[in-house]
Amino acid sequence: MVILQLGFGTFSVFTSARRKRFRSLYCKTRVSRLSHQKRQCHYARRVGPAFGLNIAISAFFTLASCKDAGSVLGKAARWLPWHREEPKERIQLLGEKVRIQWSGNRAFKEGALRDALAEQLAQIRSEGLSRPNADDTAFYTAVFYHQKGYANASVAWKIEGDTLVLAIEEGTRVKLRSTAVEGNPSAGASTLLPLLISPLVDRQRTQASRLNYIRADLEVGANRIAEWYRNEGFLEVQVSQPEVTFSDDGQSADVLVRVVEGKRYRFANPTFMGDLKYSRDQLNQILAPIISKPYTPARQNALGAALIKFYGSRSHFRVEVEVDADPRNADAEGNVPVSILVNAGPTYRVSGIDVSGLSRLKPSWIQNRLKTLQDAAFDPEKLAAKQQEILSSGLFETLNVTPLEQPDHTIKLRIESTEAKARELGFSLGYGNYEGFLGGVRVSDRNTFGLALPGSVELAFSQRAIALEASLSDPWLFETRTELITRLFLRNRIELGYEKREAGLRGQLSRKLTPHLQVAAFGVIRTVEISNADLLEADLGDAAYQIGTAGLSATYDRRNSVLNPTSGWIAALNADTNTLDNGHTFARTTGRLSWHYPLPGKIRFAASARVGLLSQKSAVPIDERFFLGGSTTVRSFQQRELGLEPGKPAPTGGSAYSLVNLEADFPLWNKVRGTLFFDSGSLSPDGLTVPTSNFRSAVGLGLRYALPVGPIRLDVGINPSPRPAEAWGATNLSFGFAF
Repeated sequence: MVILQLGFGTFSVFTSARRKRFRSLYCKTRVSRLSHQKRQCHYARRVGPAFGLNIAISAFFTLASCKDAGSVLGKAARWLPWHREEPKERIQLLGEKVRIQWSGNRAFKEGALRDALAEQLAQIRSEGLSRPNADDTAFYTAVFYHQKGYANASVAWKIEGDTLVLAIEEGTRVKLRSTAVEGNPSAGASTLLPLLISPLVDRQRTQASRLNYIRADLEVGANRIAEWYRNEGFLEVQVSQPEVTFSDDGQSADVLVRVVEGKRYRFANPTFMGDLKYSRDQLNQILAPIISKPYTPARQNALGAALIKFYGSRSHFRVEVEVDADPRNADAEGNVPVSILVNAGPTYRVSGIDVSGLSRLKPSWIQNRLKTLQDAAFDPEKLAAKQQEILSSGLFETLNVTPLEQPDHTIKLRIESTEAKARELGFSLGYGNYEGFLGGVRVSDRNTFGLALPGSVELAFSQRAIALEASLSDPWLFETRTELITRLFLRNRIELGYEKREAGLRGQLSRKLTPHLQVAAFGVIRTVEISNADLLEADLGDAAYQIGTAGLSATYDRRNSVLNPTSGWIAALNADTNTLDNGHTFARTTGRLSWHYPLPGKIRFAASARVGLLSQKSAVPIDERFFLGGSTTVRSFQQRELGLEPGKPAPTGGSAYSLVNLEADFPLWNKVRGTLFFDSGSLSPDGLTVPTSNFRSAVGLGLRYALPVGPIRLDVGINPSPRPAEAWGATNLSFGFAF
């Protein structure tokens, strides 16, 4: 029997806490089972009164086929907003009174099911057990099984008193045996099949030969194939849903996708009209990277965007571009005619800058940052770069820049800002093998004197050291991108074999020449005193001295992150000359090259090579020498202990070193990663040549716990060839990366 069923759509006023679970109040059958029809209608009736306000905004008609029209009309009456259901049919239990009982779950324990259905179970706890919530829980339990490869899993539910009983029929886990595509002359299987199984790979994180069959993911993969074709200009492509053939035992599936490619569309040579201002050859050159690709509506829009960007960068603030390209007008070969109408309009210059919203910072600081834009041709790309540069200072919560058109064809920049909190108080606590327990207190201000000068005072301490440091910097020295950093410090440290006290001042000028290349010049003046030494005077060198240092450094950094790199490389070179108060001098040169590379399976590989040389005409004080061993060099030795000479109470260091590190880390659980590493280094008293022999090595493994600013590291390094009096290896607990 065919009947006419009338319902009403509604608009509901509800709180944000309930918005996530909002459902429309008309009867909508999710699948053909009658229990689901009851669920939707019943749920709609229940939700409506809970929100307190329902306003009918539309009516709709649904044709339904049913054996008993009276039965359907009776069900329809339940969800009418004004209808009240008899209390005896209402099942709703709240909170901890509700119990969930699963049966038939052989493949997954109850804990795994509860984790997968956490949202549905939380809904039951908050709203109570009802037929709609029970049906939702059963439905998503089946979805969970389907996503694990149990293609024929089904779940039935019933409510027994205060218990929701879910009966699971798991069926057999189905493996994806083969995939194939037909009707694809323009694209090989090597291109299309990875797209088809890509949702499966994304979900299961395993090899293609070990994938479970998941129907929903393969349907997504078929859509990705269709999207690939459309992106290649096949606008009329038809890609079938996956056709599946199961094996006789039901444990494997073969999948076939059929493709009807249709015509491929391309851009014809564009025709330009209007007030162009520039030659057609110049405009064609701008559009060539897009025109050379197949036609798509998105690329048609990209033509207009490219021209607007081109004209905008040449100060045409009011440029208008209209691109007309209709595939229905394409020729037999699929070439789509393109007509472009341009109205360039006049050019604009920046006539003024208005700043508002500042509290501590002086407006002149922002105006100086934008000084190069004043009275110059308006360029939105340069303006955006300047805005990002200002935001990188950390001084602003928000910074909005609005170009305002003036009657005389000029632009006034309106700057509306909200300053961020500039003053910070920080504390730190930690532990390291060599330093022992450590901590610190830091007070900083990013806007010292209201001039955007970052300054800080820090007190740091450990079981080996205490240090006080004050710093002040100017990131825009003389209104340029040259940065000046000054530091004043007092330090007291206990090293192996001696104790030192030093005070000094360091100044540095640095500048980024390119986004990746930074150069710096620096100078340091220090007063150093060595005391409580266990070493002979000949091994110590000068015990009290003043030293002046002047040097240059260059760093080329192509890593994807400074704090947590996973790919890219960095090269650094540092050279300085040092003069002692007794007139002795020495030169120091260090170099570093590190490389990070991601491997399949979320494995990350890293390699590093480092060298250092001290060229001197007389003995260098012990605290100026190189030392190896510890968590950042050769991890089978404790800090500074590589190269310890027999019979001496403490290491004396060297004048040259070379060091190689290899490391691969891999995921274990959540934020914990495992690591395998190899280190090899050599320390030499000859500061004129890089050591190429007498290497000491470490092989080992470790654990990493990832934090946003770097990992906590636990490394166990084994000495593969210990010499007399050397330990088997070392354990290092530290923070940050080894190199």
